Amino acid sequence: MPQRATVTVRADALPPEYAALIRPRPLPSDMVEVTLAVKEPTPEQWLANARAGIDKGRAEIDAGLGIDGDAVFAELKQAFCK
Repeated sequence: MPQRATVTVRADALPPEYAALIRPRPLPSDMVEVTLAVKEPTPEQWLANARAGIDKGRAEIDAGLGIDGDAVFAELKQAFCK
């Protein structure tokens, strides 16, 4: 999957705050190119996201929403490996 993609859209499809960045301001019927790129998280953001995911998983398990992986595997094996 590419880390960057450029698309062409009508100016009126842009959010107003994005269109305001273009000088001179495009007409609604003008075609503009928009480049999208993946922004890598900083190490601090990555760690915060990882901790939030772990905390969410622990909360789900504490709430009884966890599943037994071995039991799920056994059910899948029974259902699909006949």
